[in-house]
Amino acid sequence: MDPRPARMPWLAPYLAVKNLDRSVDFYSKAFGFKAKGMKDNYGQISHMNFFHKNTVLFMLHPEGSAGNPSRSPSTLNVNASQSFYVFVDNVDKVYEKAISNGARSVMSPEDTYWGDRVCSVVDLDGYSWSFAKYLKSKAPAKKKKTTKKTGTKKTTKKSPAKKKKTTKKATKKTIKKKTKSKKK
Repeated sequence: MDPRPARMPWLAPYLAVKNLDRSVDFYSKAFGFKAKGMKDNYGQISHMNFFHKNTVLFMLHPEGSAGNPSRSPSTLNVNASQSFYVFVDNVDKVYEKAISNGARSVMSPEDTYWGDRVCSVVDLDGYSWSFAKYLKSKAPAKKKKTTKKTGTKKTTKKSPAKKKKTTKKATKKTIKKKTKSKKK
């Protein structure tokens, strides 16, 4: 039996936020995540799951709730020590929505050398988010040389180090021959 609730990943970040209502509104509007809350013993919503692509992406709780000492980066006045990398359908659209809802831009959308289109923002509580869409592989293709005689592909090549050893051996033999001929 799977020990997890339905649609829950094996690892889900649990973020502390200053104001739960404000953060729920931000993550829903700015990033398009779907929220589902849980009420505590007093009838207050004190925990939120955020869904993306039909799975829980992360969870939220108000700072200090249920005895949890966690604080947001903005409360601690520090840069977040981790960041989140989320794949989305439209990087530019998420970036525009995030900025218009109060996120701070770190990197506007751009195509990267590793093949993703990526943008980065910092949210209202100081957490760093990157949104990406895979475009294509940027790995360099292997080059194959065609030999002139056969027209076949050749992938192996003598190493320069072996050539040097061969050259040195040939030189030593030549020197020995010259030395022997001088002695006679």
